[in-house]
Amino acid sequence: MGRGVSIECGLNWDAKDILNDKSLSQSEQKNLIQKKLIQIQHSSKINLLPYRELLQICEKHTVSGVKHVFSTLNWDTLFEQAINEKNWQMVPYWLGSSFVYHLNGNSENGDTGDFIENKKLKIRSDISLPNDSINERKKSVELNSFISKMVGNKGVVAIVGMSLQNETDKFFEKIFEYYQPMQLGECDLVIVNPCGNVLETIVEKFKLFLRKPIVKVEYGFSAWLNKGCPELKEIGVFK
Repeated sequence: MGRGVSIECGLNWDAKDILNDKSLSQSEQKNLIQKKLIQIQHSSKINLLPYRELLQICEKHTVSGVKHVFSTLNWDTLFEQAINEKNWQMVPYWLGSSFVYHLNGNSENGDTGDFIENKKLKIRSDISLPNDSINERKKSVELNSFISKMVGNKGVVAIVGMSLQNETDKFFEKIFEYYQPMQLGECDLVIVNPCGNVLETIVEKFKLFLRKPIVKVEYGFSAWLNKGCPELKEIGVFK
């Protein structure tokens, strides 16, 4: 899930003012972004309905044997809020994990993630800023775990609301590029984006790494959910 999903939940704030302030160090920028997001994502203006509807569809329509794993390129923790509302006593049969993987770090955790014993690998991913080089990313248990789930399972990947217009988005593309010779190259890929030009650009990039045709969905997140995600029904994810 990309920024388009957060925008549909009412979180349309961006960090341009902070990122353009040259008087701030990178660490100061990250701290300010954290504080601002924590304030906004818990405000009354946020509407978690899109995430609630996604969970409801998964709960009612997931085919037996299918398990979902969720990841986001966003810093906000809106999806976690929707999951916490469920107050599950145990993980549902259709869910591989109630953990939401943040590939670019998250506002609640920020730069405070604990290191494992050798102090070279963080538990959670650091916040990555839009202009941070992909090569400068620090490894994390969170990122390694997500990649192992992606590569180790020949399944369906749905990319929703992503633009690939900055380094943080392009990192997801690099995962496909690097691991496509393995099972990841055999996955069914569904790309959902309401902007036709952006959708075509993303498809052109990802089709280089896959052996199956890409399913294109020119809808916003909420509109796609309202239709019942028919493309995922055709593939066999939903009934």
